[in-house]
Amino acid sequence: MNISQILRVLVLSAATAGLAACGGGGDSGDRAAPSSAAVPTAPKPPANTGLSTPTLTITQSLGAVIPLVEEMVKTYAIADEAQAAKALGSLAPGVGGASASPYICTSGQITFSADTSGNLAYAYNNCSDGIYTFNGTSQVTPTFDAGGAVTSYRLAFADLQLAGPTGLATTVSGSITCTPAGTAGQAPSCTSALGGYVWGSDISYASDGAANGSHQCDCGQGTWNVTFKNFASTSGEADVFATNGSAVVTRTGPKTFTVVVYLGETVQTYTVTLP
Repeated sequence: MNISQILRVLVLSAATAGLAACGGGGDSGDRAAPSSAAVPTAPKPPANTGLSTPTLTITQSLGAVIPLVEEMVKTYAIADEAQAAKALGSLAPGVGGASASPYICTSGQITFSADTSGNLAYAYNNCSDGIYTFNGTSQVTPTFDAGGAVTSYRLAFADLQLAGPTGLATTVSGSITCTPAGTAGQAPSCTSALGGYVWGSDISYASDGAANGSHQCDCGQGTWNVTFKNFASTSGEADVFATNGSAVVTRTGPKTFTVVVYLGETVQTYTVTLP
């Protein structure tokens, strides 16, 4: 036996010994069961935000993922307007005869009049809640129970002038539907239809520009529900919920995103860069 043959025997013997030590050789019956990688946990939708069940079917493809990212950017851009609409829903004097006209806001006022059905016409004159300032008009339609108590009310408005922090100055059109608070002094629970989206009662827009809360988008292929989590101009997360699965959109920069799509136990990750 020459030196190369001797070395070959030594290498094979060492490999066989290593397999036996790891349970890889023989049939001792002590073999560990094959391990499987844990499936990442899909996000859970929030409860009680006033949004209906989504109808969109999501797919795992880059062509389906890019519109998700584009919609997150669009909706984030108007999340502060949705927060302002939520504030507007809390400024509902005279609903159920609770106060007289004019209503004095934190600054400015609302003048209003009611018809025989209890519907009101509002006129906002530099009415501020301390954060947002409104000018213009809206129409308020309350719904009453058999005892005459207001169970909900809807504000409809067109080209309402809105001013707020961080240079917010625009006009908004849409509607807000609110349920009065069950406890005096608490804010009503309001959803709003604004900018082509329905915004949940949990929407908030932080002073640092981050959005939190939920909305529903009818983006041409069915509706999906979205929850923002500290979503800002360069960071944050948006969870998307469809009929058959969900997706997590993580913003890593002004135009860069990571998207993870969950369909049952099938998980796919995409990297998206917008132009």
